[in-house]
Amino acid sequence: MIKDILTGLNAYVDGRGYMGRVAELVLPKLTPKMREYSAGGLGATIDIPTGEIEKLESEISLTGVDPDVIGLFGVTMGNNKSLIFRGNTQSEDGSKGEVKVYQRGMIKELDWGSWKPGEASNLKLGMTLQYYRYEYNGRVLIEADPMNYKLIVNGKDQLAEMRQALGI
Repeated sequence: MIKDILTGLNAYVDGRGYMGRVAELVLPKLTPKMREYSAGGLGATIDIPTGEIEKLESEISLTGVDPDVIGLFGVTMGNNKSLIFRGNTQSEDGSKGEVKVYQRGMIKELDWGSWKPGEASNLKLGMTLQYYRYEYNGRVLIEADPMNYKLIVNGKDQLAEMRQALGI
């Protein structure tokens, strides 16, 4: 059965809506940070999770050139911007879903790509994130907040015990 096909997507960049202008969205990859460990008695080197995740990065491509979006580009600390993405899904059985993605971070790249007469031009924003949350039908599936040492997956804060042990 075909399930949860994204059929609509809207973006809000620093509070401004971009309905009909989202060409593509690349959500951040979630990868646990590992370190190799080898000791006597082990038959091979193994990976041990450090309790951190790799750097969170995302991309969004907006159709057209927008001076307001270009003006959000920054090269100094404290220049974080909020992006919200809202989408709907549909399944073969007729069920529908709602997806919300919240991101906060710095726009670190503006890529105008190639321009061709008669074709829409896209502006790609590359971001490095300090916060990321993914909701499906009102349920928080992922919340990554590295600055506050939090990683919530399907309702479970995987770093709560580590924060307690560290006194934070």
